Parts: sequence; C-alpha cells; structure tokens
Amino acid sequence: MNHPHLRRQTGWVFQTRFSLMNLNLGWEIDMTISMLGIDIAKNTFQLHGTDNSGKAVHKKRMTRRELPAHAANLPTCTIVMEACGGANYWARVFQRSGHSVKLISPQFVKPFVKTNKNDANDAQAIVEAASRPSMLLCR
Repeated sequence: MNHPHLRRQTGWVFQTRFSLMNLNLGWEIDMTISMLGIDIAKNTFQLHGTDNSGKAVHKKRMTRRELPAHAANLPTCTIVMEACGGANYWARVFQRSGHSVKLISPQFVKPFVKTNKNDANDAQAIVEAASRPSMLLCR
C-alpha cells in the first residue's frame, strides 16, 4: 500500500564523538577520525580525515593560528604530513596533544593525487598513500 501514513521513515541523529545512529534500524555508523592528512602550506592548511574504513569524515581548511587548537580538540588519531621543513615543528605540536604523527616523503604521495593539484587533493592523497601497508615513512 502506498498510504502516506504507512511510509517507512528513517531518522538520523547526530551524536557527540562523530557518530551517527539510525534509530529505526538500530545500527551505528562510526565516524571517528582514525587518520588525518594535513597538507602544509605557508598560511593555510587543508585537513582530510578518514575513519577506519577509509571513508572521508572530516574535510576542513584552517589557518596557521587555528590549527593547534583544532588538533587539540580532536580525538587522538594518526596525523600524516608530507616531510618538509616545517613538518617536524608541526609534528612536535601535534604530539603534545597526544596524536601519533607520521611523515611521508612527497615523492611517494605524488602518484596518489587523482586530479588537479590543489591543497584538498594533496591532503586526500597523503591519507591514501599513508594507508598503504607497504608505504615507507620518514618518521
């Protein structure tokens, strides 16, 4: 029957700790950030966070001033960056917040950039490259 009162309704509720629960079906989608890729630039930084299954759950652009406070408020995760001159400084900042930090050489990230080179695509490629089990990491 296609009666309007008999239609099946699904409702989503956003909970704290980045998780969604479908109340009608009783299953939960975990949206906790497990790996956060950061593309480092001079003034703005692009963040790309994925959960355990590799799905993107966090995309954000931040300034240099906002980044330490934002990282401190995130649940502990693995932060991955390209190895460059400022990466070791940022690694120490993130480790003070309880995160584990990995640095990856830019030559290993380049094959994973899917389309045009921009900060958002670079951050996504950093996470993709770091999620490979055989990837060589600098740190």
